[in-house]
Amino acid sequence: MEDSYCYPTHERFDNFYFDRIKMMLDDAVAQMQIRMGWSLEECNEQVCKEADLLSKGYKSGRKNLRYDVLPCRVGYLHTYVGAHAYMFELGLRQESEKLRKRVRQHATLKIASVGGGPGTELLGTLKLLTVPVMGRCTVVFRSWDVLDEWDDVFGIVARHCSADALRASRGQVQIDAQTRSASSTCDIDFADEFGFAESPDIVSLQFVLSEHKNRPDDIVRLLQSVSYQIDHDALVVVTDSNDQRPPYVREMINNAYSEAGLEPIHRVGIPRYVPDNRSALVDYNRDFDRNPRIFFYPKGSSCPFTFVDVLRTKR
Repeated sequence: MEDSYCYPTHERFDNFYFDRIKMMLDDAVAQMQIRMGWSLEECNEQVCKEADLLSKGYKSGRKNLRYDVLPCRVGYLHTYVGAHAYMFELGLRQESEKLRKRVRQHATLKIASVGGGPGTELLGTLKLLTVPVMGRCTVVFRSWDVLDEWDDVFGIVARHCSADALRASRGQVQIDAQTRSASSTCDIDFADEFGFAESPDIVSLQFVLSEHKNRPDDIVRLLQSVSYQIDHDALVVVTDSNDQRPPYVREMINNAYSEAGLEPIHRVGIPRYVPDNRSALVDYNRDFDRNPRIFFYPKGSSCPFTFVDVLRTKR
């Protein structure tokens, strides 16, 4: 398949995500006040500081990311979770008919998130299955991350998504979500680490491959580990950055797909979208001195800054 992209036709970001992240942030900030003994003003100040460091860390090649610090994780929830959920949803929207058929036949959807952190994909799955409701379904979601510290934010995201799924679908969609510790994101055993006796239906890799960009053999090893354990009709959703600096992640990942026996079904380029300042996050935008992430095309380039690849095995 050529390295070409299809693009969403709408650019305005859907407030579906902002509305839900607002409620999650309310819980997260309340937790921070209790655990750290800080006032609301102190919480906002610390999140603002850590979110700024996080942004600088990403721009410097993912250096010194302080995910082990609670205000950093809360800042991530505010700034990045909605955008990353949106990307996961966009990738799978292209396969909505296939997923609808799967839900009708099995009433279960098994999702494995490698390097899942706060459980971003849960929010994208919530929208995918409930707007509109696809049918009666139990989502078995397992996140696998090397950082145990994500457990608190994951718990908040999972609790809100589970309650929202039941409410929005009138009891038709239930979510069973758990996060598990990983010693590495290169060797995966879906039975042992994820508890899946059979192949998951969806495997998500969000910004995991680019973390290994200086170790291309590890990228191949990870993708092979996934490819060898999934059925042909399972979907692998890769979301990553289209870094224009060497080593070229896009080219490296393309080569790794082939070596691992995976083939792209389709690719989605993420265009710029504009957050609505009337959204539920407007107060947090002010308190944290930043807006949720906006994706964009690099200046003078038609190539998207971020991409979503949906793949399946060749066998």
